[in-house]
Amino acid sequence: MVTELHAEVVRAPGASPSSWAFVLHGIFGGGKNWLSFVRKLALARPEWGFVLPDLRGHGRSHDGDAPHDLAHVAGDLARLEARLGFGDARAVIGHSFGGKAALAFGRERPIEQLWILDSNPGIRREYATSETMRVLAILEGLRGGYRTRAEFIRALEQHGLTSAIAAWLAMSLVASKSGGYELALALPVVRALLEDFFRVDVWSELERTDRITHFVVAGRSFLWSADELQTIDALAATNPCLRVHTFPEAGHWVHVDAHDALLAALIREL
Repeated sequence: MVTELHAEVVRAPGASPSSWAFVLHGIFGGGKNWLSFVRKLALARPEWGFVLPDLRGHGRSHDGDAPHDLAHVAGDLARLEARLGFGDARAVIGHSFGGKAALAFGRERPIEQLWILDSNPGIRREYATSETMRVLAILEGLRGGYRTRAEFIRALEQHGLTSAIAAWLAMSLVASKSGGYELALALPVVRALLEDFFRVDVWSELERTDRITHFVVAGRSFLWSADELQTIDALAATNPCLRVHTFPEAGHWVHVDAHDALLAALIREL
């Protein structure tokens, strides 16, 4: 089965955008995570329209056929682009998993701008013990089906997740046909996507000089080693098309922790 992505389309009221951008969410998320932020961006830049897909295995999108990897996520986006008929996307904005997906999408086609938001482009050999995989294992172990969102959040808290992470994951709940709520994540697909995400290396994409790549680093993120930060600075020093934006006080959810500063950067430079 070919994956058909569900997507929210955002534009300023009454606007007829001449340029379009994809906005790609992180793992366990969905396009709606970015609605509030992107609506503000669209109001400030009405010449741009924004497409917020649910990536395969997430939200209201079909799971599609295996393999579930970054290359096939890029193919999903190309089919969505053709189906919507807005023309080629001029920019892609991606957070975390979505950032690496943006780099994979841009690897095979011309894109004028990429915005990579706190997304490590390298191999993560420690993935099996990462916090992300711990969250996935907790979700895989839940019984499924909850009467209320609060019940789901309590179950996650009982497994040691913070209230903030539990509440964020609850955004992926949808009403079930039998009443109550269920998680709108195809967890086997999510696991396969994560395994590919952790083993793919796309550092070389930051060397490209045929597009502008904005690389956003959250200063308090768990993603970066000192050597990796030095590598980013060295690449930026030799490639004028790589523009690094560092938000020292932001954690991984940079669009929340540095909301105003990130929004201002996108308004100014998109």
